[in-house]
Amino acid sequence: MNLTDDEILKLQKGNSPIFIDDICAVYSPFLTDIVDLGYNKFQEYLSVLTATKPPTKQQDQELDKLLDELSDFQFVLFMASIDMKTNQ
Repeated sequence: MNLTDDEILKLQKGNSPIFIDDICAVYSPFLTDIVDLGYNKFQEYLSVLTATKPPTKQQDQELDKLLDELSDFQFVLFMASIDMKTNQ
């Protein structure tokens, strides 16, 4: 998911949600939450949330077609369904 400058500012503000594809609202954690969780774990969570689907490589046409039809958010949901670490 590519964040716009406005969305990044909302996250930095700390109390304004970002709406993702009219499906859910994501609120920025407070600094105390990040410290309690641990910065490395927070970075892991953030990388999952901001993941984007990989570019197609023209090696497997069926897989390329599937990836083209998925949005970045749908790709993250798909990865969460097949990868336990991403799911957590």
